[in-house]
Amino acid sequence: MTRQKTIQYNLEYAVMNGLNWMLFCVTFTFAGIFLLGRGYSSTELGLILAAGNLLALPLQTLLADLADRSRRVTLLGLIVGMLAALLALAAACFLLPGKSPALTVAYTLSLAGTQGMQPLVNSFSFYLSGWGAPIQFGLCRAMGSVSYAAASLLLAGAAERLGVGAVPGAAGVLLALFLLVMLVFYVQRRGAAPAAAEVRAETGAGESVSLTAFFRKYPRYGLFLAGVALIFVGHSFINNFTIQLVENVGGGTEEMGRLGAVMAVLELPGMLGFGLLLRKVRCSSVMKLSMALFTVKVTLTWLAGSIPALYGATMFQVLTYALFIPGSVQYAQEVIAPEDAVKGQAFITSMLTLGTVASSLAGGRLTDLFGVSAAMLVFAAVSLVGSVLGIAGVEKTKRHGEG
Repeated sequence: MTRQKTIQYNLEYAVMNGLNWMLFCVTFTFAGIFLLGRGYSSTELGLILAAGNLLALPLQTLLADLADRSRRVTLLGLIVGMLAALLALAAACFLLPGKSPALTVAYTLSLAGTQGMQPLVNSFSFYLSGWGAPIQFGLCRAMGSVSYAAASLLLAGAAERLGVGAVPGAAGVLLALFLLVMLVFYVQRRGAAPAAAEVRAETGAGESVSLTAFFRKYPRYGLFLAGVALIFVGHSFINNFTIQLVENVGGGTEEMGRLGAVMAVLELPGMLGFGLLLRKVRCSSVMKLSMALFTVKVTLTWLAGSIPALYGATMFQVLTYALFIPGSVQYAQEVIAPEDAVKGQAFITSMLTLGTVASSLAGGRLTDLFGVSAAMLVFAAVSLVGSVLGIAGVEKTKRHGEG
């Protein structure tokens, strides 16, 4: 593939990441602002977040299995279909007034669909590479962090001035734009967009194993995934209950927006420099470092008694999430066979989702009963167990350039 085409594909994938993470910021990070503003309690917020993420678990797995094993369905087609469904749900959330069963269902499905998009977007880099375009995942994913920061700042101000209806309104605008971009991409590439089976044939890979056979084929990967789920209990609580954490130390909605933007900006050095880092350090070593430091970050967040202290804990984002996300994609590609690639990515996303479910269920209730500090203490302990399990499950990978 020519250099011009490689640049074009990387730019398109970067735009895709940018829109995807702006949507994630709006739907998940501002769920508390929207739902609390519509009359829900912290416990109800937690239950809705948990329900959305629980629904995402089978959705992610089924979509990944379909993408890996189908000879007719393409990732492009799956993504376009998901975006169309999410746009309809965003419109429903915008139009439904006040707290109601219909709003609960619509927002729960929006959460599930948005989470279900993650492994599809991550795995799309593999398919672009299969078409002959070497994708710089860290660089493209960095666009997601920049876009997340912009969305966090802009939406915080909009919600403050226009009310909580700005949240589903912003989601609708983003989804319409995302859908338009992917439809253009689909029309341009549909003749060249291979199904998973075609990519396997081109790369010489074998047939994908069933879901039950996956963990027999990759036994240590299961231990790694268990650790990831526990680590992300604490991480998800920080992300999804940010407004309660900020209010606990005297801040408000705009401070929450700034904190979210800082988190996203801090991801840039790790993601932009990830490719260079891999030339010096094994991917497995990067994974172990990031998993250990997640626990440090959660513990420091629990200890924070002021806004500056929260910012101090947030600084660990550059060595935790910023390294873990591109690292997990790379790690899965190194220890999982190409024919099981989408499943490998989907299981990681599912464990992140499972951690979010646990933190949502327990976090909302613990916050209502004992306060946000008590919840953070519990999640710091859970994160520690996760770090130990996850590090034990990481297999040693080769240095880049080794045969």
